[in-house]
Amino acid sequence: MLTTFRKRNNTYKNIILVYLQVLSLVEQEKSTLQERLAQANRDFSHATLEYERLKRDALAHQEQDKNTINELQNELKNFRKQFDEAV
Repeated sequence: MLTTFRKRNNTYKNIILVYLQVLSLVEQEKSTLQERLAQANRDFSHATLEYERLKRDALAHQEQDKNTINELQNELKNFRKQFDEAV
């Protein structure tokens, strides 16, 4: 009977040991995944800021291009007017 008790006690100890090892692995994996998630969030925030900066730059260039086109069209009108007056 004592032997059976010891065997059972050792089995329980082994089960607890395996459980604790698995729990440790799960905690490590959780920690790794949390760090990967945090890095992904940082990367996403950085990408969002970069996107917004590029968008602002593109809109500024677009506005500059529109102004340049308008200036060139006005110059062309003036040249045509001067040409027509000279002819």
